[in-house]
Amino acid sequence: MVDGVLVKYNNVFDMMLDVIISTMEKLGHRQTVVMVTKTGWPTGGGDLISVKEYAKL
Repeated sequence: MVDGVLVKYNNVFDMMLDVIISTMEKLGHRQTVVMVTKTGWPTGGGDLISVKEYAKL
């Protein structure tokens, strides 16, 4: 729900972007440009690591 209006999102990305933009607007940053340059998992593409190693991150 956004400002009392039920909103349906088709994917999580759109929802997350809407949350960021609406939060910035509520904080008074209405002219701030939000630019997404990449999406996906934060990885360098190297070898797979164990669950224990992920927990350390």
